[in-house]
Amino acid sequence: MNMEFSVLFPSELFFGNSIIELLHAWDPYFGNIFLPISLISHKLGSSIFFLSLLAMVYICFSPKLGAQLAYGLLSAGIINSFAKFVFESPRPMNLSDAFQTLQSKASEHAFGFPSGHVQTSVVIWGYIFLNVKSKPVRIFSLIVIFLMPISRMYLGVHYLGDVVAGFIIGLINLYFLIWFVKKFPDFPNPTSPDDTEFSIHRKSQSMISMILAITLSPTLLYNPSLSIAHNHSLDILISASSSLGGFLVGSILMKVFVLPKRELWSSYIDSESPTITLLVRLLTLVMMIFLFYLLPSILLKDFNFFDHILFRYLRYFIAGLTIVYLTPLFLFHWKNGQFLRKSLNA
Repeated sequence: MNMEFSVLFPSELFFGNSIIELLHAWDPYFGNIFLPISLISHKLGSSIFFLSLLAMVYICFSPKLGAQLAYGLLSAGIINSFAKFVFESPRPMNLSDAFQTLQSKASEHAFGFPSGHVQTSVVIWGYIFLNVKSKPVRIFSLIVIFLMPISRMYLGVHYLGDVVAGFIIGLINLYFLIWFVKKFPDFPNPTSPDDTEFSIHRKSQSMISMILAITLSPTLLYNPSLSIAHNHSLDILISASSSLGGFLVGSILMKVFVLPKRELWSSYIDSESPTITLLVRLLTLVMMIFLFYLLPSILLKDFNFFDHILFRYLRYFIAGLTIVYLTPLFLFHWKNGQFLRKSLNA
């Protein structure tokens, strides 16, 4: 059933082109500023940027904060893409000729409602604002959150109703993320002090099986006859769900089989050689992502992952697993883990 909001709420204000066109009234004066800001905001709200950000935070700064950002990013991706898939609300159409180039630069093919860039930015940059003490980082976070809705409309890829809904859903998403990490600070952890090794392994297997069953479920929505917009919306849903599955499974493997024998790592700043430690961690992360995510894509460049939906799930599952488990596991074994250990003076 088509449930697009532009039909349910036929408002020119929220789902009309007038507001979008109005944003370009100042182009003769500030167009050279608005355009680069909008394109930069587009990149700062992309899934690739956020995955890179949380991977770097997880490996280089704080695994705890990195995991929390992952829960925020991937839950936002799942919620937003599922909403797009269900409501089937189209992106702005019949705009003036000036928007054709802008829309092609943004290159958005999924449905429009609600705005994923706005929702995800509110969740991630809002969480960073609340948890990072650095004043420049907090100011930057607020700027991104403020500019994202405007930039999405300026590029002609979202109506006002799309960005308002994205902002509201993002605030709700952020609230539940804060509640969740306070309620379950050690999630996912199948162990308890009284467990035997056998019971820990059984609990781990049960939890991993449950995670796989839940995160695999979006693949059931796939249908070869779906439209391009449906396919792209479903693509985001499966990517976010499978990445979350890999992240959670990797977290369990890390907590059960690795961390009981080793200390949880901290920021590279606390190491004996901060600069070298940062470089080693970053290079290791890049190497592992190349080996387990980019290289298979290069070798299978003619393979249509979307026509083989389980392979698509596996591709992003491995990406999540690589960040949270394979990369720190390698660093723990490289030179006896010296690039993950704290300095004795830290």
